[in-house]
Amino acid sequence: MSTIDASNISNSIINGGSLTWVKGDLNLHPQDASRDRASGAFHNSAERFDAPKCHPQTRRAILREIIEWVQANNGNDYPFLWMYGPAGSGKSSIAQSIAEVCAETGQLAASFFFARTAFERNNASRLVATIAYQLTISIPSTTDQISEALLQDPAIFSRSLQAQAEALIVLPILNLAKGTDEGHAECSVAPKFILIDGLDECGDGGSQRRILDALWSAVRSLNIPLRFLIASRPEHDIRNFFNQGTVSHLTRALVLDDKYEPDADIRTFLLSRFNDIRQGHPSGAHIPSSWPTEGEITSLVEKSSGQFIYASTVMKFVESPRHWPSDRLDIIFGLMSPGRNTPFAELDSLYAHIFNSVGAHIDRAMEVFTFLLFKASDVGAGVDIVEDFLCLREGELQTILTDLHSVIHVPEALETTQQLRLFHASLGDFLMDRSRSGNFFVGVREGHAQMMRYCLRRLTYSFSSPLREFPASSSKIADVDLFKRTEPAVQRMSYVGLMRHYPAAYSSHGLLQDLYLFNFEADRLQRYLDNPQILHHRYLSQVDTYLKASLARYPQVPASFRLFAASTLDKFPRHCRIVFDILSLKYRKGYYSFPHGGAHSALSNGVRELDTTALRFSFADNRGIESFRDMVNEFLTDEARAGIYHVDAGKYMDLAPFLIDLLANPHLFDGVEGIGLWSMQKCCFDLLIDILWCIPADHELAQYLYGNPIMKYAKHLDAKQQEQMIRAVSFYIEKCNRNPATVAALRQQAMAPAGLVPRGEDRLPSPRASRLNRQEGPSPSSDTVTTGQDTTAFKKWVSGLFKWPT
Repeated sequence: MSTIDASNISNSIINGGSLTWVKGDLNLHPQDASRDRASGAFHNSAERFDAPKCHPQTRRAILREIIEWVQANNGNDYPFLWMYGPAGSGKSSIAQSIAEVCAETGQLAASFFFARTAFERNNASRLVATIAYQLTISIPSTTDQISEALLQDPAIFSRSLQAQAEALIVLPILNLAKGTDEGHAECSVAPKFILIDGLDECGDGGSQRRILDALWSAVRSLNIPLRFLIASRPEHDIRNFFNQGTVSHLTRALVLDDKYEPDADIRTFLLSRFNDIRQGHPSGAHIPSSWPTEGEITSLVEKSSGQFIYASTVMKFVESPRHWPSDRLDIIFGLMSPGRNTPFAELDSLYAHIFNSVGAHIDRAMEVFTFLLFKASDVGAGVDIVEDFLCLREGELQTILTDLHSVIHVPEALETTQQLRLFHASLGDFLMDRSRSGNFFVGVREGHAQMMRYCLRRLTYSFSSPLREFPASSSKIADVDLFKRTEPAVQRMSYVGLMRHYPAAYSSHGLLQDLYLFNFEADRLQRYLDNPQILHHRYLSQVDTYLKASLARYPQVPASFRLFAASTLDKFPRHCRIVFDILSLKYRKGYYSFPHGGAHSALSNGVRELDTTALRFSFADNRGIESFRDMVNEFLTDEARAGIYHVDAGKYMDLAPFLIDLLANPHLFDGVEGIGLWSMQKCCFDLLIDILWCIPADHELAQYLYGNPIMKYAKHLDAKQQEQMIRAVSFYIEKCNRNPATVAALRQQAMAPAGLVPRGEDRLPSPRASRLNRQEGPSPSSDTVTTGQDTTAFKKWVSGLFKWPT
């Protein structure tokens, strides 16, 4: 086994092993010189050529503050400087400027710029190797120590980050300081500043925490004279680390907020870049000196909200040499269509990544953003107010917004009266533009509708959500103290919100159902609204507009109107799906239905799918939408409101013979076999029973019943349903024939022997008839069912009607 002379290792090449070290370059595999370090992470790497940095004349105060910390002799008092701020606030630009200044003055020991989209720079695996490599250049005397560590453990980069940092960063510097006088002297003047930017872009929270733990161990346990600048967004795991008691005492936190007057810096940046366009753009000579106007500059500054990314994105778009600058600025302000241009692509990518990282809480988080975007300007956004209004438990907001601190200011847990606020005014533009936000789109009308629903639910303390489109709160009604904190303020806000949000709200199923259930007559409304009836009238108008538009989506054919009529019957929910099947059947060629009932037409195949996004008749058996169904029924049975969709006696008179056809002649329809005869009969009998109780006497319908005996197919009905059918027919017989003697004869001959039809005084009235408030039509002009038909014929008809199959 050969012996290696460590004294000459800095000029040696070791072959056949796992290490190559030539003039300060270290790698574990000679065949791949870049495997263990990320060359693109250096502040001056080719990969980061023309990296963003602070524009001249901007960020002076914050740059000066950081440089003073770097140069301070008592750096160990604050070995960590955590610079944090919202997404797009300019952290990387500041870090780049600091790195360049410190490199020029010989104060930069190493730097690492993480980047989420760069393979070598989006994880922690190359961090220590990259820093160690830079130390061999900035502090050459550490080379031998680092080389020795690699020789002793060629697999060092498979160890934990803490073990790597101790072997390749901490011990080499400590040994240098404790060694010869020359080494100690070199160490005392050597650069000790290490900059790490974009820590939040390194893997997940666990990786970020492991890096910080390794650096913390290096600083405290071994007491090495190094200082670390960490730049990041205020993500959860990073916040928790720096908020620890022992760490916070040794950390200087520098937050990029209004303290450093970012608006003034952004204005300076914009003016300078617009001046560059006038001087360097191909069309610059033709651009008037008055462009852009002071108002346009101010608007851009306000939209930036103190975050440089918006201003930078705008200028990159406007200064394109292949386009007219003023046209591009008009696109930014929405004065021209962008066409195929995507002026905010960089910004949209940033926002989309942030929202995609939220995970399970995204639905509830979007409710918070909806509140902030659509609340009235005079409504506060304190943590306690928002939690109460959105029906959240105390402290739940912190959990929901854990991963969103880079776009929204979330006060600390105990600062419940502090205000939530969006860091970026441009975030609202992103969320309310479907082409930009995609799955995170918040429509204006939908946003007002959601606010309206929360107003209603907050007033009624209802936490249930019958429809999926409105996520149920995790809170429970049993939390009796839930609303004690802000009861008066939130209640007042909810009452006033009813009037503010309703005119612009989208009439979703959920909103209409909540309105239907809400008590507009409550005394408490009088405390906040001058005239609650105004809101009720607005509600009815909105409901009617919505329902008419929804009904108009169905094919305007007789089959659809039969569906509307059937939906108002009591037993419809039992058979809502089979009704669709029945109304989709087609008469066989050559057969004609009830002559005055309107031509038969089958529902097309697409109607059922359409129904799922319209009025959901096919879901009438869902108990969660009972109140919505009642609301639709009230509309359909109110002639003044429903207009052409009004379900009156005529609509039932059209549906009845269709049902009779199916019961008496099922073989005349195509597709009956696919439905099932038993299911079809049960459905038709139930609906026909409801109809006969509420329609007026009609000669033609009675004659149609006479010509189409239905009971011979009733063998599948149970005794209860048979009795219900006979009661309904008996009731209708009396409507069609008012002669007492004839009715008595019919009862005695056809029904009394069966023991199924009660005496007239015992017969139960129709509950449906009273609820629909139907008016009976005129009585027949004679004692018989039809003119010219004698009593004997009518008796035969009744006998045939109730003749059971053998």
